[in-house]
Amino acid sequence: MLCIKENLTDQQVIISVEGKIDRDSLPTLKEVCSRHLESKKALAVVIQFHDMQGISIDAVKYLKHLKKKVSFLDLPDYLEMELFS
Repeated sequence: MLCIKENLTDQQVIISVEGKIDRDSLPTLKEVCSRHLESKKALAVVIQFHDMQGISIDAVKYLKHLKKKVSFLDLPDYLEMELFS
C-alpha cells in the first residue's frame, strides 16, 4: 500500500511517499507528480521518502525519468544507488 501526502508552500510542493510503490500504486504517484509538474504555478517539486517498503522495477525507471525534474529527500540507500549510479 502506498500513502502519498502533498504539502504546498509558496515555492514548492513536497510529495511525501510512504509504503510500497508497485504496479498498482505507480499510476497514482505518476498522476500526482504530473499534476504538479504540469501546473502553471511552476513550483519546485520535491519527493520525500518515508518508510519505503519496496519499489518495482517500473517505479525505479519512472523515478530515473523524473530525477532531472524533481528533487529527492530521504532516499533509502538502495534507491539512491539505483537512481544515481
